[in-house]
Amino acid sequence: VDRLLTLSRADAGSVSLKRVSTELRGLVAEVVDWMRPLADERHQTLQVSAGKEYTAMIDRALTAQAVLDLLDNAIRYSPEATTIDIEVVATIRGAEIRISDRGPGLPSDQCEAAFERFWRADSARARDGVGLGLSIVRALARAQGGDAWLAPRPGGGLTATIIVPLAT
Repeated sequence: VDRLLTLSRADAGSVSLKRVSTELRGLVAEVVDWMRPLADERHQTLQVSAGKEYTAMIDRALTAQAVLDLLDNAIRYSPEATTIDIEVVATIRGAEIRISDRGPGLPSDQCEAAFERFWRADSARARDGVGLGLSIVRALARAQGGDAWLAPRPGGGLTATIIVPLAT
């Protein structure tokens, strides 16, 4: 119910934002620390690459929730004993947080559909959940002037990206 309320608020443009200057490397490190026990249970390695520090004016809690949802998907859909790469980079459009897994992935023509509410991959890929996580990730990113997308990885898996505006 809380997740549906979040989406309703985003649709109505009434997501309450508490923007603060946030160092993204630190935010990502915190989320990775929260999720490490789940990855450890599956003998997965969470590898963070964030050489430079990038600062964004974002709602820290909402952005952390979006990163957590993407990392949860990566852990859930990646095979045991694999590595999940988490990268923070700056592009001309803003700061990107990229999470790359080695799971079954999706065909490129399904990557956009995966953000639709209640969308589920075919039964061979579907495991659990109700199909709201990616919708919420995108809604939270867009509410802050950013976006989210998926792209197939060469060799299998997906890269999920959240972009947020860099602080000026």
